[in-house]
Amino acid sequence: MSENLFNLDDCAAPQDSLALISELGNRLLEEMKTVEELEASLRQASERVNNLKFKLLPDAMASAGVAEIKLLDGSKIVVDDFVSGSLPKDSDKRSQAIRWLVENDGLSIIKTQVVAEFGFGERDKALELKRTIEKSGTPATIVDAVHPQTLCAFVREVLRSGKPIDPSVLGLYVGRVAKVKQARKDVS
Repeated sequence: MSENLFNLDDCAAPQDSLALISELGNRLLEEMKTVEELEASLRQASERVNNLKFKLLPDAMASAGVAEIKLLDGSKIVVDDFVSGSLPKDSDKRSQAIRWLVENDGLSIIKTQVVAEFGFGERDKALELKRTIEKSGTPATIVDAVHPQTLCAFVREVLRSGKPIDPSVLGLYVGRVAKVKQARKDVS
């Protein structure tokens, strides 16, 4: 790792202020290069972790027919369903996803919003619409939405029930994930 943080007092005091600026500029470039290298190393390590969590361990444990394994240090590796994503932004795909939810017992997780847009200085009109939306004449959009975590939880339940599902219709990624449950260490 690079040296600790430094300040101007740490610099040799060159007579010429341009020399000081040049030295500090070079230090900045070196530190920026260090940060870039560390970020690249972190990205690579994260990719390796994800490959182990989402591919190698779930596949190996599925091949062995186990969903949980205990390691020598007492930690456990548990494979579970993984669901991530949110409803599609595209209105046609979103409508298709909402229709699928309605047809597959997901009606209770759908929330309906009324959205109306007003220009600057139209607050009074917005308040009027709040009181009586039907009489305002302002165009409003009805939006059906599902909170992403609620959607993911619903799909996990659907998967556990054995019901067929095409997660891409709902804008989701579905897979298996290996989770590490570390052994508790005694504190004396």
